[in-house]
Amino acid sequence: MKTKTASLIIIALTYSLLCSCLPNLLAEETINETKLLSQTEDRILKNRTAPLTVEVFDKNGLPARNTNVEVQHLKHLFYFGAGFDRSLLNTNNDEIDLRHRNAFLRLFNYSTVHIYWGYYEPQQGMFNTKIAIDSINWLKEHGLTARAHPIHWNHRASVPRWVEQMNPDPSTMRSLLTTRVKQLSETVLPQVHDADVFNEIVNWEKLNNTFTNPLTRLFNEWGKVKVIVDCTKEVKRLNPNLLLTINDFETSPKYYKLLKELIDAGAPFDYIGEQSHMHSGNWSFTQLWEILERLSSLNKPVLLTELSVLSAPQRNIDWTTQRPLQNWNSEPEYEKKQA
Repeated sequence: MKTKTASLIIIALTYSLLCSCLPNLLAEETINETKLLSQTEDRILKNRTAPLTVEVFDKNGLPARNTNVEVQHLKHLFYFGAGFDRSLLNTNNDEIDLRHRNAFLRLFNYSTVHIYWGYYEPQQGMFNTKIAIDSINWLKEHGLTARAHPIHWNHRASVPRWVEQMNPDPSTMRSLLTTRVKQLSETVLPQVHDADVFNEIVNWEKLNNTFTNPLTRLFNEWGKVKVIVDCTKEVKRLNPNLLLTINDFETSPKYYKLLKELIDAGAPFDYIGEQSHMHSGNWSFTQLWEILERLSSLNKPVLLTELSVLSAPQRNIDWTTQRPLQNWNSEPEYEKKQA
């Protein structure tokens, strides 16, 4: 029997809660990992717990005396989740689907519904709205919070083929973005808690086969900051209650610099999204700490939006290779390889 594998995504550990509890530790030039880790429990008690007074009354509204009370912890205030897989909507009793569904509901309180433009609108004016709404409704019915990803992304994995074939000039391209946002604002976006308004924007001006398309041309000719600010304002105007995230895999100071430019230019985004893919090797505690400290200095909550932890004998993988890659399912014969 094969077991369904899923890419686990730690979607939202709100770093602002974490950084608020460490006011003085980073004054040191060198990060003292031992010191930070030794204070973990104290910081959890200080920042993740609070006093609670419980009053118990009987059916007549009088204070209950000499009564045993059971208190059950149901959920946390921070989000922990995974990308939504449409197989969760299956109603059959297939064992793989059942195991996936049960684990998903047991572990997570948050999930990302994908609205990649190319999939959501494969032909101009024809939308896969129903699948997105069905996914969101399923999450809500099971007590999870839904988010959407992404509204705008100029990677070929997202830009529709019909847009590339149309090859619009920048003004027409900008109008197409407005049309997309208006349609989403009437359907999907009012149903979610937050959304990635822009995805992977630091290196959007790359002119290679992956990014050569009319959306990249719009950035190059009109200016990245201007386009992002205008589009983000547009989404926020149509969805004032929607929390917007700027999301990127970039971990260098270049990301901080662009975010600072966007904030100074008035882009109304609410969260900073940091992808934590480990394709080039495992992240050390120090590396994670430095990245989050740098981003948190912009005074916005930081979400760890995506996570890839790889199991492989070779840490630096050549992603350009054409050799077939083998899936390692969660079965005994693969455990040693994954360890």
